[in-house]
Amino acid sequence: MRLLGRRKALGIIIIMSMLLAVACGKHEPAVKKTSEEVYFSPFFFAGNGAMAENYLLYYSDRMYRIFDVKTQTDIPYCFEPNCTHKAPIWDFTGKLLQDGCPAYKFEQTPILHGENTIWFTGTELIRGDREGKNRKTIATLEIPQGLPWGMIYTDKDFFFVYTQADEYTKEKDKNGNEYWLPGERLEKPEVGIYRISLETGEQQYVCRFWEYDANIRGGFYYNNHLYFGLTYSTKPYIAPGLSASDEDTDWNAITEENRKYRVQKWYSYDLTSGETVCLVEKEASFKEGFFGNGFLCVYDSEEKSSEWFDLTGGKLRDREIRISSGTVLAIDNVSIYRLRDEKKHYQVFEMYDVVNDKVLRHVERGGSALGINSIQAVIGNSYYVLVNYPDGESHEAFISEENFWNGAWDKAEIIGGEE
Repeated sequence: MRLLGRRKALGIIIIMSMLLAVACGKHEPAVKKTSEEVYFSPFFFAGNGAMAENYLLYYSDRMYRIFDVKTQTDIPYCFEPNCTHKAPIWDFTGKLLQDGCPAYKFEQTPILHGENTIWFTGTELIRGDREGKNRKTIATLEIPQGLPWGMIYTDKDFFFVYTQADEYTKEKDKNGNEYWLPGERLEKPEVGIYRISLETGEQQYVCRFWEYDANIRGGFYYNNHLYFGLTYSTKPYIAPGLSASDEDTDWNAITEENRKYRVQKWYSYDLTSGETVCLVEKEASFKEGFFGNGFLCVYDSEEKSSEWFDLTGGKLRDREIRISSGTVLAIDNVSIYRLRDEKKHYQVFEMYDVVNDKVLRHVERGGSALGINSIQAVIGNSYYVLVNYPDGESHEAFISEENFWNGAWDKAEIIGGEE
């Protein structure tokens, strides 16, 4: 197996569908049969993207688009013949005045599932045909909408990783429509994982925690297990008192006092047995973690401490590297991350073989007009990246694996935009 071969992460879906039977203006119609492992990623667009071995389904300029890495084809996710790919037009009341391209009509990222398409509207989980038509509701959400959450799809289930800080009640408006109304603030927020069966629509809480100042992060699927992180305090949060000036409040003292009681834990949940196991626990406020297929990395974005564990919680090794917060990507047993280097003030990336404890690639890029802030995904032999320009503009782009590690970042190709 090639080192960056199969990309398995974050909720695997086996699909068998016609991906690019599209008639698209300047592009010739293309038909592609494929059977690939597709996964949903929360790393970019606040979760608005689905990736497979050789294509990316993503959101840009109010429409969903599909990019095929092999053919370098970037087109709207639309299957209508002779479509102009224009946006729908509504009046101020929300009434549809002019129909538009189907690529604009998905409320959230469509996920290919078998010969169907599945997506979430914010209140309902919907299944349609490949084009998003013939829609049927799999389930109407029985938990409050609007909670901070991550989403994970598998071949049979849809999971929410959520944080609920308020007590909610279900109300009805004058037309009989139900909605959730936030009420009293919870002393101990509820965090956990919620499950909806894609086959039956059955809903259930997978696991729940109630702790002071709690929040749940991550959400990773691997080998019939869900993995996630939990951060909380053992004592109530100490808030600064009201005063006429910030000078009257010792913010540093309050911050340090709160840090004393912060705890971070990383868990696994067995989908077969229903057992939840704490893998690693740390008493620290700046610790972060990310999962790969077979490992967990716990790191401190301020210090040089980076600890690596297997997925039973067994210690693999320590490494003195300073990983920049939120810029990590785990693929198979390889991790790609951006290093935090305050002296050089430019981007430094490494590719690390976790199993063999070996740095495989290293690149430093400084003094260039173009910079790469982060790698959002690895698809085939290309990287999907966020590119920064001197004028402050940021764009999504693709760059080949070879060009990235050779520092030829000016060869990144911007994607997205209306036809």
